[in-house]
Amino acid sequence: MRLRFAALLAVIFILIVLVSCKSTESAPVFSDEEIAHTMYYILQQSEDKAVTSLFQNLNAIKEPMIPEQYIVMNDIRGEIPGMERLLSDWAIYTTSFIIPLYDGFSDYTLLIAENQIFPDPQALLESGTTSVSLYMRRLHLGEMVQIIRPSIVGLDLDYWRQAVTQYNAWVNTRAVLSGQEANVLPSGQSDEELLDIFAAHLADLYFKYLSSAEVMIRTTPDPEMDQTAARVLGLV
Repeated sequence: MRLRFAALLAVIFILIVLVSCKSTESAPVFSDEEIAHTMYYILQQSEDKAVTSLFQNLNAIKEPMIPEQYIVMNDIRGEIPGMERLLSDWAIYTTSFIIPLYDGFSDYTLLIAENQIFPDPQALLESGTTSVSLYMRRLHLGEMVQIIRPSIVGLDLDYWRQAVTQYNAWVNTRAVLSGQEANVLPSGQSDEELLDIFAAHLADLYFKYLSSAEVMIRTTPDPEMDQTAARVLGLV
């Protein structure tokens, strides 16, 4: 009986070793050069897709041009009298102001991507499907805001102030009539303060598109993809 039990344990041990060896043998191992090549490929492709997608959506007036701290206006724009027109006017005007500046902006983002250095490509490979765009955002967000900020001087902020005023009036009226309270949005900022906010929003918008493009590239099989990158990403 003991001999049978010992034999059974030996068989189980051998099977575990064999499975472990097989798993180790089947796991692909890539060189540092292949991984670095893949991370740069991801950045280049993501940058190209982000710039193209953002331009297309701007051109189609699909971006409301509302910073995150004010997004409630967009979320409930249909509930507030006159808000749909005010926000539409803002989006159309702001987009028409930005579009002529877009070529210069895209040249700038391309230059960043072409000159980017990744100290640890392996870490980026293993850190999730948005690791490259998050890394770029940490490095370049502040710089990008400073690049955008002077270019939007001259933006007419009356459209924006009208929308915020309308929202706050609606919040105050609803509180009086129905007792439903909500926070009013910041108002009374100077032009300089608002331009800082919108420069930050535009930079953040680019990185959101960069992140979405990266996820698509890193998770979607594509017969046109660079073959080294496809193998490293496990897409073949």
